[in-house]
Amino acid sequence: MNIQALPSGYSLSRNEHGVCAIRIGLEEPLRRMMLASQEKLARMPGARRMPGRARPLSIPIPGTKDRVLVRPYMHGGVLGKLRGRGFSGLGRAFNELIVSARAENLGLPVPRMAGFTGRKLRSGKWHLEAWVLLIPGTRDLPSFLAENELREPGLSDLLGAVARAIRECHDAGLAHPDLNCRNVIVSAARDRYQAYLVDLDKAHFVGRMHVPSRLSQLCRLYRSLAKQNLLPRIISPRDFERFTSAYFSGSFRQKHLDVFMSRCRRAVFWHSLAWKKNRR
Repeated sequence: MNIQALPSGYSLSRNEHGVCAIRIGLEEPLRRMMLASQEKLARMPGARRMPGRARPLSIPIPGTKDRVLVRPYMHGGVLGKLRGRGFSGLGRAFNELIVSARAENLGLPVPRMAGFTGRKLRSGKWHLEAWVLLIPGTRDLPSFLAENELREPGLSDLLGAVARAIRECHDAGLAHPDLNCRNVIVSAARDRYQAYLVDLDKAHFVGRMHVPSRLSQLCRLYRSLAKQNLLPRIISPRDFERFTSAYFSGSFRQKHLDVFMSRCRRAVFWHSLAWKKNRR
């Protein structure tokens, strides 16, 4: 753990339960909450579970009108079945805090982090939790689409907002290897959509995002839409073609777009074999 890496604007505290980093200005309402167990947090007035693999908690911050999302860090894929929530150190939480702070300073469409907690187990492993300030009125993309029966031009407007948010982050050099539809949240106000990228624990900044890296992350998004049964039920392949064109501001040639869409379909096919196997 590199204490020197803690971004400005955050303070670090230790006690017998573990470590917590807290955004300066939120120490008073959050410190006691951060030391509580997940079970105790779940029993707090106004607490509710949110969609997602980790089933994060949305909790009101005492004395304010804001809410904070408490999201347990979990390993994904095969590693998740072997290790679950156990991490060897605080690196994952520190990375998200640093990346989020830089993204916030650049004005990118990401939520603000309130901090993180780390509790050391007897085994020597750590249980980590990200504490993220909720943006009012937002839902993850699958939930938003399930709650709103969008028709044209609404769907195109929504996908355009998602494309702009991803493009803005990519142009700033923010790479999000886990860019799936659950990690895109959206809000709507007066028929105007706004999108944000969340779960930045695996994200990192690069000097420049080249086209192959951009396409790889967009293909990851396409694959997740299919896995969540949003494609083609709600979002058609043609809609995703328009989304990709909007991301590239119409500069992507049709022949290259056709090749990319073929790549996306192949990715869905091969990954669907694993999905079906896991369901058995």
